[in-house]
Amino acid sequence: MEVSINVLRGFASVLRELSIDFERLLRDAAIDLNIFERSHGPVDLTIAERMMRAAFVMTPEPGLG
Repeated sequence: MEVSINVLRGFASVLRELSIDFERLLRDAAIDLNIFERSHGPVDLTIAERMMRAAFVMTPEPGLG
């Protein structure tokens, strides 16, 4: 399964607004920052899942889910 890179960009924007250290989150989730340089296209769903799990660990924000 796949998800649009734009979905991850939107999620990344929310995380930055919450002052999450986004580069650390990507390192923790073993995601290459260069993936966000794609102009379009799908990304494997497992990448999105790793990003979301790392975000849930890094923020106390209950509404993130």
